[in-house]
Amino acid sequence: MDLNKQDMNMNENQLNNFMEVVENMDLNKQVFEKDNELESDTEDVLQEFANPNVVIEEVIDCMKTPRATLYEQNETPGGSIYWEPHVEGIRIPVEGTWYDTVDEAIDMYSKYAEMGGFEVKKSGQRLTKSGVVKHKYIMCNREGVPKGINVDTLDPEYSEKQKRNTTTHITGCKARIKLVLDIVSGRYKLDQFCPKHNHMLIPKEYKHFIKKQRKMTQAEKMFVVKAATNKIGATRAHNLLSSMKGGYEYVHGTTDDFKNHQRDVNVFIGESDAQMLINKMENRKTYVPNSTFQYRVENSELVSMFWADEVAKCNYKEFGDIVSFDATFNSNKYNMKFVPFIGIDNHGKCVTLGSGMLLHEDTKSYTWLLTAFMTAFLKEPTMIVTDQDGAMKRAIEAVFTKSKHRLCMWHIMQKIPSKICKQIYNETDFKECFHKIVWNMFIEPLKFEEKWEKLIEDFGLQNHKWMTKMFNIREIWIPAYFVDSPLFGLMRTTSRSESENSFFKSFTSPGATLVSFMMSYESAMERQRYRQEALDFKTIEAAPKCETKLPIELHAARVYTRTIFLLVQTEIIQGCWTCTIQDLKINEGCETVIIRDKNPKNNTTLNTKKGKEQEKKSGTVAETARDFKVLRIIEDGSVVCSCRHFLRYGFLCRHIFCVFKNRDINVIPKQYILRRWTRDIIPPDLRRQRNRYGEKNLTIERLTNEANFLVDDSLFLLSKDERRMGTYVEKLKILLDEVKADMPNPASRNTGDVIGGIFSISKPNQVDVKNPTKAVNKGEHLKNGERLKSEREKAIKVKAKAMKVCGYCQEKTNEHTKITCPKNPKARKKKKLTPIIDV
Repeated sequence: MDLNKQDMNMNENQLNNFMEVVENMDLNKQVFEKDNELESDTEDVLQEFANPNVVIEEVIDCMKTPRATLYEQNETPGGSIYWEPHVEGIRIPVEGTWYDTVDEAIDMYSKYAEMGGFEVKKSGQRLTKSGVVKHKYIMCNREGVPKGINVDTLDPEYSEKQKRNTTTHITGCKARIKLVLDIVSGRYKLDQFCPKHNHMLIPKEYKHFIKKQRKMTQAEKMFVVKAATNKIGATRAHNLLSSMKGGYEYVHGTTDDFKNHQRDVNVFIGESDAQMLINKMENRKTYVPNSTFQYRVENSELVSMFWADEVAKCNYKEFGDIVSFDATFNSNKYNMKFVPFIGIDNHGKCVTLGSGMLLHEDTKSYTWLLTAFMTAFLKEPTMIVTDQDGAMKRAIEAVFTKSKHRLCMWHIMQKIPSKICKQIYNETDFKECFHKIVWNMFIEPLKFEEKWEKLIEDFGLQNHKWMTKMFNIREIWIPAYFVDSPLFGLMRTTSRSESENSFFKSFTSPGATLVSFMMSYESAMERQRYRQEALDFKTIEAAPKCETKLPIELHAARVYTRTIFLLVQTEIIQGCWTCTIQDLKINEGCETVIIRDKNPKNNTTLNTKKGKEQEKKSGTVAETARDFKVLRIIEDGSVVCSCRHFLRYGFLCRHIFCVFKNRDINVIPKQYILRRWTRDIIPPDLRRQRNRYGEKNLTIERLTNEANFLVDDSLFLLSKDERRMGTYVEKLKILLDEVKADMPNPASRNTGDVIGGIFSISKPNQVDVKNPTKAVNKGEHLKNGERLKSEREKAIKVKAKAMKVCGYCQEKTNEHTKITCPKNPKARKKKKLTPIIDV
């Protein structure tokens, strides 16, 4: 008896401690309340909580994570637990309530569910003979019986199949409402309402995770696609949008939803990728009649494309004298090579003249591409610059019969260390002598050949195969052979193409479809053309500062763009301060002036930085002053200088400006103002044409942006006034309801229709052109910035490295390591790719 009393006292103390914990947590109404309060009798409490220690542990766990209070948890007399929403301030279901339509009742129950912490779904219904809904159930979305998945792991067919570790949302919940049609009035009566749920309801802190809140808006879907065109993935797009809106809970959808939308886009395009792109580009001709699009098909597969819009054609007309093009990799999922044609605009910046895509880098493909280029532009460029690709060279010879082909000097110079003996290259002055000969733009071809022969003889390279080969093709890469070509100094390398390739790669991704790639290309073009507009505006808005106050400098400031004027201004200043007249002769109306340049090493080029000239030094110019000859015809004002600066760059040199200053010539003669360097060449309205596929109503687009600006300004003004902000939001909701009422046929929200609207395309009923088969081309397996190297170059690079001991065979070598050792049976084998090389 005493022992029972002692046990009773211990249980009573535990109960008191338990009650204190429950009171501190304020959970007595949520978890342990039965009817209104607990029984005070100790024996009854002990019967209900047979093991108080377990209950106390559960309460302590609850203290770590407080629960929300949007619902009430109860128990039936049989002991089963149910949850009932606890909502205030909204219309709740009441049996016997009448509704005019089924949608009105569904809207009411949906709002109730949203506040109560659960989701609804439409269930079974009965129709009358005329097709009118007679009975309808709207249920909790956890209604039903979960489907079982049975896998016999002893069956050989399924022995290796893993059972997916997943969860189910179906709990057999009976919460619902039932609507019954009244035949006489045509209205619906809420005949049955069950508020009890057999599962925990969703707290308000997690409402943004429910299916309804995760449904992405049209603007968010557009944001994901537009972000992808700027090489921003779904995860980064979700993070960016969350930051813009002030939190993840204000974004409809999780990161997975954003990824799923991108997946839906790719699935929608699917096997119709090539056909969709062709249809889209052909459709553009309707809205942009001057645009060009050509494609080539082999075995029903797309293998080549070329396109140029009206702005590109205008660019080629003005800046198409010197063109560079080069292929770039990793721009789409099919490994088609992107080949942009690049020129230099009137601001000295890169400009795209047209673009192509090739599946294979062979002579046939490049010949087709250049033929399409000629079909679009009808005129060959004066000079075209490429790398040493053999397929390009043969295609250019076949199509461009009048253009001068020039090889990239940078690529050639990069090969010299691997082609020339290490002792000669590093331990003699060969490098300095070679550069002085090759980069010299002031010597004639005969003089170059004399210096080359002397170089070969001095270093004993008479039988060097590579040097002999490069001398045999000297006419297509040595500057001395281009001195008579207009603007030959603008491009000596393909650096412009490589710069633009890098620019385009900031918009495209290796896994992009062709349709997505074209959207990225359009984004890149908008960025490039916006940059041109900004430079045009800067030229108009900001008057450059004149240093000499000479009238000819003011005249140059009025006719040239700001970028080119800064270069011309440098020549004018140098003509005033570093150039002097040494001799002057006049013979039969022709002036011959000898100008001494005290600082001839400062060679003005188009390499500019922050609006100022960046001097590029040539190792061929003497360290001391140098004399130049200027000839001027007095009658017509024509002038020429022995430095050939105007021929190289298209604007006059310091030596001629020195003569003009001496003769009080206050304006630059018209024949020496090239149109390509002047202002306002490309019409601004031409660059602003954006409705290229018929997908945009520009008036609606303008009004949409204006509405966004107005709302943003309103929100900023109301950001510190909670009452007025609430009123403003309520007015917007009323306005939205009015708009919905006035729009009986809103735009479709079907996934395919939405994606088609974003890309301005529709799913073709018939696919005539299949997607390209992924091909492996030369250099594709190399890392960014690398090029194909010969076996000799690789051997030299390996030899230059310090020898290391293999951890498996203990051999001192640079050819393998422990994990690639050929003697190691567990060695990792390198995969060899077989590139397609046109020989």
